[in-house]
Amino acid sequence: MWTNFIHMTNDATAVLNCQQIGQLILNRLVFATYNVLIVNFMCQVPVVEGKEPPCFIRLFKGHMIIHAGKRDEPVVQRWRLYMSRNELPLEAYLWEIPAECRNLRSRASFILADCEKSVLYIWHGAKSSFQTKQRVLDIADWIIKR
Repeated sequence: MWTNFIHMTNDATAVLNCQQIGQLILNRLVFATYNVLIVNFMCQVPVVEGKEPPCFIRLFKGHMIIHAGKRDEPVVQRWRLYMSRNELPLEAYLWEIPAECRNLRSRASFILADCEKSVLYIWHGAKSSFQTKQRVLDIADWIIKR
């Protein structure tokens, strides 16, 4: 189902569908807010960590990584565990969770990073889908190339 928004201009009125609105959003990102063009005015919408809308995640083209902790704190732990979220190539991202066995899920794929040796380990749950496995491999390849 397409939702249409009306965009008022000086020349004429144009009807924008969600795809066009998404394209407008992609062009107006400012750190943790995205801009929406509706009826000739701009409004900023805060993005809550863990509840990012798909249009925000698409800005990173499947290479978004959410780290735990704060920017000013140094990384002192040897192991970091990242869980893959979403299955679509442009909406996939890694989310850091505590590196504990109880956090492993049978329907998910994970990247375990050894910070001392700079090594990545990939772990797939027994019921992890092909798309999830592929997204983790793609993101791991991207990390290695960087």
